[in-house]
Amino acid sequence: MVWEWGLDTLSNSIRCLRRTLEETGLKAGLNLDGKGIEELAITDPEAIAWIKDSLSRDILEIWGGTYTQPYGILTGTESNIQQFLFGIRAMRNALGETPKIFSEEEIHFFPQLPQILKQLGYEGALLFPQHTWSTPTFPKEKEAMIRWKGIGGSEIYAIPYSERCLMRGIPTIARTLRDVIANEPDEPLMITWLEILDKPDWMWRTEYVLPYLKDMLQEKDFVTKPQLLEEFFETHRNEKSIPAKEYTLDETFHGISVGKNGDVLPKLWRQAERTITRAEYLAAWCSFLGQPYPQFSSYPEWQLHEAWKNLLCSQGHDAFECQGLTDHVGRRYAQTAIMLSQDIVRRCGKRLDQVFGKRKSEPTPREYEESGERLFIKNTNGKTAISLNTGEIVEMKMDGFSFLSEPFGLPMHAKITTPPRVVKHEEGLFVTSEFVIPCGRGVLKWHAPHDSEFLRGQIMLQFQEKPKTGILESVFLPLRPSFPIRALKVDTPFAVVQLHPNGEWLHRQPTGHWLTSPQIEEWIPKPIVHQSFVFLEGERGGLQYVSAQNSLALAKENGMDAVLYNVDAWDGENWLPQATMDFALIPHLPNVSNMDLLECAELALGWHPLGKETRGENFLVSIQEGKASLSAVRKIGEELEIRLFETEGKEQNIRLLFPWKIEIARAVSPLGDECDKSLAIENSLLGFSLSPYEILTLRLLFEGKRTEYFDIDSYRNIWVG
Repeated sequence: MVWEWGLDTLSNSIRCLRRTLEETGLKAGLNLDGKGIEELAITDPEAIAWIKDSLSRDILEIWGGTYTQPYGILTGTESNIQQFLFGIRAMRNALGETPKIFSEEEIHFFPQLPQILKQLGYEGALLFPQHTWSTPTFPKEKEAMIRWKGIGGSEIYAIPYSERCLMRGIPTIARTLRDVIANEPDEPLMITWLEILDKPDWMWRTEYVLPYLKDMLQEKDFVTKPQLLEEFFETHRNEKSIPAKEYTLDETFHGISVGKNGDVLPKLWRQAERTITRAEYLAAWCSFLGQPYPQFSSYPEWQLHEAWKNLLCSQGHDAFECQGLTDHVGRRYAQTAIMLSQDIVRRCGKRLDQVFGKRKSEPTPREYEESGERLFIKNTNGKTAISLNTGEIVEMKMDGFSFLSEPFGLPMHAKITTPPRVVKHEEGLFVTSEFVIPCGRGVLKWHAPHDSEFLRGQIMLQFQEKPKTGILESVFLPLRPSFPIRALKVDTPFAVVQLHPNGEWLHRQPTGHWLTSPQIEEWIPKPIVHQSFVFLEGERGGLQYVSAQNSLALAKENGMDAVLYNVDAWDGENWLPQATMDFALIPHLPNVSNMDLLECAELALGWHPLGKETRGENFLVSIQEGKASLSAVRKIGEELEIRLFETEGKEQNIRLLFPWKIEIARAVSPLGDECDKSLAIENSLLGFSLSPYEILTLRLLFEGKRTEYFDIDSYRNIWVG
């Protein structure tokens, strides 16, 4: 909120909270992000001192723990971990405590979150996101407490969304309490959110809130007993009747305005995360090769630290949902993260070329031929036909099986204005056509690189006038397979999961000014929420749609419509009239693994999957056995840190191969605390088992591999004088 309401916002809000607790005797959970706590420690030490004192007196507890309160489902796999690491460390450094209760005002949910929370030491969670500029929907439960179960079986105690959760319920709090108390024999736990700020252009000011709270405390029909969530969990955790609940993506909907401005910001997030993790991998590799290092230190930890911080700042929910209000500042943070990490990639790539020799790039030119009104592009197992009239893919065949029932590539309602142009280039084959759509025009481009089996698509849109607002008014890209869809899979942070799209889900938009106008509802039918891909599986194979930025599609009886671009009414007139969307369509034969789907999604868009980065026969780490995906390979001190996760939902025996003999290997939590895990070391091989969907962090030392320092003491006559 500092972006919109000024530098004193955090201090102002803490003063409001202090006044509220002192005048009412209530207790509260403080949901500031780690970045906010860092800022307070610099700008308002008195506020930090009050928070610490209140924590010690058990009238306050910390909720959350992320660095900038992102939307977890839109945030990359490793970014989700870094959000917690930066946030928890900021709170520990400033407050002397780490959060034990996970709850964020904005929706932060994905199926692997319980496992991550357990690994980070959380003791409970509150599943009660607010309706702000997003309108999340969670199942409403009858129970006051559940065991929230993740996809891999990890459980954490949680308070689910229920009638006890008062959504913007301050004015009606007394009436709501009477209704709940009348239906519950025991003392109910009632929870509400207060985003208090004493500024003229903010709704929840103390002058408005305090009278309602004081009236509640003076009610004669019931007695209010303040309680922290930590106290509630401690009291009730040993009850035997606490049910387990496993929430799936098709039982919830985030209600976020995804697709806005062509998802230009999520595109930068993904590019930044992949560039940073690649930079970490290459820099770690170079650090073990000895002097000369690509930079003065053996490992560029400061530059990587700053790259991560900038990326995390760009992922704050306001940076996405309030793009127009914040002048699109999230893009600048993300672009800085990309530039910082790209510098490392270039330096380390040059060093690896010096050690192992430059990679010889002599890709085989893509085979193609024109026949009638079609251009046929061949690959190993089949061919793809592009219409020379419209530029769409009209046929995609593999092993004699045709995957498409309708042409693919043009947005819905598009009409061709310029027939396709075919250009043969040193980087591959390009096919480009132009079209018009309501309110604008666009370009469809296909690229068949010489060094890849994949066909990459790109749609560029330019609007001459403002389109209608809302998700249902999006520019859609229809995909219609030739086969009945028997399963639908999507990628999420640390897992590929199966979806069963259903129902209609709420999404609200203002009719005018975001703060003062009435809101209207639109209902989103059968949403397919994903990160980078949707896999439509049939009996003889399947189609994988991969996007560099978009994260929503709508399921149809015979396929899906991918959301490419829309205008969000929350942004008013501050919308972007142009956007470029990158995507790919990949055919698969039957029984493709989740690990292969994850790798294909990376390769199809020209990214570098960790573990596939080699120099000839040389590599830093290689998965020799088992199916798992690497999310991070970096240097922590003298140790190599690796994070990976099981992809197939099955027990796996994993064997990792390294270039050097392993001296020590240990399993740790994401925070670095040692864990109990059986690891088998055999020279340069490391073996271990992974349970279904397990996320594992490892740290290793190699024999004889330590930082090499210059013997500067032998040159005192130079640097002393």
